[in-house]
Amino acid sequence: RALPGTIRDAVLFVRHGQLGERYVWIDALCIVQDDPADKAAQIPVMDLVYGNVLLTIFAASGNTADAPIPGLRPRARTQQQHVEMVQDLHLTVRQRQPICR
Repeated sequence: RALPGTIRDAVLFVRHGQLGERYVWIDALCIVQDDPADKAAQIPVMDLVYGNVLLTIFAASGNTADAPIPGLRPRARTQQQHVEMVQDLHLTVRQRQPICR
C-alpha cells in the first residue's frame, strides 16, 4: 500500500531536500493509530520527540492525507502567499479563502 501524498512529500523534503536528514518522525506511522495502549504510552512523551527536532512539518492546507504539501512539488501551490524577511526568517500567513454569500 502506498503512503499518502502528504507523508511522501514530507519524506521527500527531509531525505532529499536541503535538509539531507536520515530520519523523520511521522505520528501516523510511529504511533499505532488503532491501538489505544500505544497511543496512551506515546502521547504523554511527545514533548521528548518534538523538543529535540530540527524542524516540524505540519500540513494544514490539505483536505485529505493525499493532499500535497504546497510548494514542494510542481503545481502543488495554487495560491501565492506574501512573504516577509525578518531577521533572516521567511514569514508568511496563510491567506483565507473568500466567503461567498
